[in-house]
Formats: sequence, C-alpha cells, structure tokens
Amino acid sequence: MKKSIILILSLILSVTMISCNNGGKEIEQKDKEYLIYPANNYYENPLVLENNEISNVKVSSEHKKFYLETSGPLERDSKAKDTYTYEIGTQKYILNFEETYKMGTKKLNKYQGEGRLYIEADATTGKIAFLSTNADEESRQGSLSEEQAKKIAEETICGLYGSNVLKEYKHWKTTKVDKYSSYAIVYSKYVHGILTNDDIEILINMAGDIECVNALYKGTLAGIEQEVSQKDIEYALAALKEFLGDTWTIDDFKQIVTDSEGDYYINAFIYRTVDGEPQSEQLYISLQ
Repeated sequence: MKKSIILILSLILSVTMISCNNGGKEIEQKDKEYLIYPANNYYENPLVLENNEISNVKVSSEHKKFYLETSGPLERDSKAKDTYTYEIGTQKYILNFEETYKMGTKKLNKYQGEGRLYIEADATTGKIAFLSTNADEESRQGSLSEEQAKKIAEETICGLYGSNVLKEYKHWKTTKVDKYSSYAIVYSKYVHGILTNDDIEILINMAGDIECVNALYKGTLAGIEQEVSQKDIEYALAALKEFLGDTWTIDDFKQIVTDSEGDYYINAFIYRTVDGEPQSEQLYISLQ
C-alpha cells in the first residue's frame, strides 16, 4: 500500500513538473514580443508578409541599420603614436598616423604607408582591426592550395590576436576569388551553434602573401552568451516559423548580427514559389 501511494505521488509530481515546464516555456515565448525587419524596408516596395495573426510577432517598417556606423575624423586619440611599425616575414614597414575615427563603439587610429598600405588599429588594444597591403597583380601569381592558404591564415590571426583566438573564432568558409587570384578565408564566432558576423576575414594571394585582414567586426558580439541563451534563439525562430505559417520556408542559413545600437537579431532568409517562380527574401528578427 505504501509503495502504491509513493508511486502515485511520484507520477503526480512528474506530471506537475512537465506541465509547469511546458507552461513556463509557453509563457516565456508567448509573453515576449518579436519584431521583424524585412531587409527591403529600404526599397520603394517593402515586403508584405502574410501571417497567421500571431499576437507577439509584428513586422516593423522602421529602417534599422544592421551595420556599424562610422564617424570622424575625431580629435586625435591621446594614445595614438606618430608611427606604427608592422612586420611580416622579413619585411618591416613604418606607417604614419593619419586620423582617429569611430566605428560603432570602437575607436580606431588609421596609419598610412606607401601606396595601398594602411592599417587601422584599435585605439584601446593597439591591435590591427584592418590591414591593406601593397601586393600587386604580378606578385599574386602562384600555386597556393586552399589548405596552404588556411594554414597561413591561422598563423596570421594567431600572430595578431593570440593563440587562443581560434578557440573563439572557428573557420567558416574559404572562397577562391579568381578576380584577385586570392583566397578569402573567414573565421567567425558562433553563439549556441549559430553563425555570427563577429568575424575575421583574410585575403591571401596565390603567392601566399597577405593582401588584407578585416577584423573590424571582431568583438562586436562579445558577451552575448550572457545576454542571449539558446532558448532565446529557439523561441525567436519558433515564433518566426509560426508567424510565416506554410507560406514561406526558412532557409538553413542563419546568422546572429547586431544593429548600429548594439541590439541582437537573427538574420534569416526565407523563400517560396509563386506561380512557378521562386521568390526569396531576407529579414531580421529581434532577440531582445
């Protein structure tokens, strides 16, 4: 009899816990309002999304800026040196200070060398945020393989940002850019398994020379794991799917980005077929 009572109580407790957990999830998701920003809000004919009248999902007509705004030139940064010395291999370059400007919340000092050689350094850390070298068309010729290019890229970013950088930034893609006889290699930060635009891009020519390093967006999503949980992402995508219904399909490619004000969004692509013609759209759904 005692065992039966304990078993019954256990079953009641289990059912209660499941109900509470499901209820908590439902309340957490349904009580949160999500805003959708179609990318073509910037066009004359903005996207009209048919929906299932989901009360907590709304399409905004506001023109959000899903990029970091630049401002400047600013008053010269007090930490800016007159020159910046850059060494690569056996070559040494000395660049002269040009200006201080701001990109998003990041203050940058720009240094100019000869020709196309210039560097934008983070005013706080002094590390390179952007590098453009003088590699010309003739020096691009070579037979560098994709694997060799990736090895050079990893050695370069570890040299610039420390050996731990590859723990946070994972290889996303390598693209061969025939126009410039180069490989474009991108290392991105992932948040709960989702790609972000917090990344480092390196352009390496076929001779194995670095042509460009772009880390201007590096660090833009620092600390996001403390603000956005995996459940937040799941709820946002579930709300979007429910909102779109059967009209649109959400593409597998998704990316977490920030707008010019520092708020987080999921950048998603949706597609459908209308009268035999494929249609696709890009949109952003809020995470905060």
